[in-house]
Amino acid sequence: MAKTSAPALPRLSLLETAAVLVIAGGPLLAKGIMVRRPWVVRLLQATGLEGRAVRLLQEIRRRHGAGLVMLRLPGREQAVLLSADEVRRVLAQTPVPFESDSSEKHATLAHFEPEGSLISRGSDRAERRTLNDLALESGCPKALVC
Repeated sequence: MAKTSAPALPRLSLLETAAVLVIAGGPLLAKGIMVRRPWVVRLLQATGLEGRAVRLLQEIRRRHGAGLVMLRLPGREQAVLLSADEVRRVLAQTPVPFESDSSEKHATLAHFEPEGSLISRGSDRAERRTLNDLALESGCPKALVC
């Protein structure tokens, strides 16, 4: 029996990828990944640049559908999630097939939390994730006290 492969995901053009990186990613980086830069946050609010990012992503969603799209990046796979359903799916299926420990995340968090579940893989991640879920009572509905 022939093996069937998963359908190819929509891939943004080079121009669309550049727009996402600059228009949507630029403000996120400018604000600060770990520590916010209040003056940049105020500047972005005053200029409405983040609204432009939202409109860009809405346009990409109209063009490519409400799932996810792949950016055209050299040497790596990177998806942009365009719906709440896709966000839930990726969170539920992390870390396989969706990796949660990117090189950027490692570089940022390794200084503060070198043994955290966010930058772990394999059995280490499973153990650390279980501990986190217990501590955070992840299985407990918000309305109840567990």
